[in-house]
Amino acid sequence: MKALFNQWIRLAWLIVAKRRLPASAYDYEQARTDALKGFNQFCPKPFKTPAKSNQDERAIILYGKLLMGQAAFLKNSLTRKAGHLLVPGLNLAYIRNPKAASTSIAFAMLKAIYTELEKLEPSAEQINFLSDVNLHKGLVKREIPVQYFIVVRNPFERLVSVYRDFFETSSDHFIYDDYLFGILKKDLAFPEFVNRIFLIPDILKDQHLKPQHTFLAFYEKRNQNIKILKLENYQEIDAFFLQYKLKLPDINKNPLQVDYRKYYDSTTLEKAFQMYAKDVQLFGYEEGYENLKNHLKKIH
Repeated sequence: MKALFNQWIRLAWLIVAKRRLPASAYDYEQARTDALKGFNQFCPKPFKTPAKSNQDERAIILYGKLLMGQAAFLKNSLTRKAGHLLVPGLNLAYIRNPKAASTSIAFAMLKAIYTELEKLEPSAEQINFLSDVNLHKGLVKREIPVQYFIVVRNPFERLVSVYRDFFETSSDHFIYDDYLFGILKKDLAFPEFVNRIFLIPDILKDQHLKPQHTFLAFYEKRNQNIKILKLENYQEIDAFFLQYKLKLPDINKNPLQVDYRKYYDSTTLEKAFQMYAKDVQLFGYEEGYENLKNHLKKIH
């Protein structure tokens, strides 16, 4: 309890010292509306198109949204919810885990829900937006039990994937501009990136940064049957999908294959391990951790 209290104090200091104001107040609703033009038939609930406004009004509105967004993020973080895509005809539900082939898996699930979706060839961004609006936040009672599944990934490789996609190589909108008042800047070096997310309690970590076991808590508490698949065991994933006559597409894969180990030194590895120790143990990545630790000893 004391350690958690100290972490919250350190986070408060980090926000005060490293916040970036005024922040961008990125208009997520407008971005989603623009991206999903022509895809409304695949949205369970129609979403409102943001009202037009002049530049001054827009700035005030967006800044207000920033403050409300921070409050909403805090409120939602304190409440554990479900987050899965359900294919009713298959009684199959995917518990979404970002940065573990989630776009590819979500597309396979969405095509099973909406068979006509494949003809439109949606982009990775559109698939992710469609996933957001189709996620179930609670359990749906069904006569036949639902098979829930999640795909997990080596947590040390997953963390580097987040850094590479959003801090190094992405030319799109920087998704962390407004996160916790902008404490994660795009030009952060990897060690400082790790230092800062190390100070963020798990409950406030962004979905890309959360320990993967936290996505299971809602379901485990309700005694749901969960199949855990490891991204590294692609043959097992393919076999699982074939049971349901689903094929996993290859979407949003970074074409530049980089050795994730080069991003770590002994200090960043130990901080990453402290953040994701339960993932390492629960999902069987102890050998990967030891191999990475030994690799660093040899090169330093």
